[in-house]
Amino acid sequence: MTADDVRKLLKNAVAEVGTAAAWAAKHNLSPAYVSDTLNKKREPGPAILKALGLTSEMQYRKVKS
Repeated sequence: MTADDVRKLLKNAVAEVGTAAAWAAKHNLSPAYVSDTLNKKREPGPAILKALGLTSEMQYRKVKS
């Protein structure tokens, strides 16, 4: 899952409650943080991931030379 996939989930979750501010309030988050994440000004952080029922994992991959 990419950051854009998370933003799509966030956008859908926001649509269910009506506004980004309402979703932020419901999850005790800053409306600016939610808005910035939706508008690609910030990456989805731990608080947004938690509210969406997600977690992040780091991956390493070998680069082909």
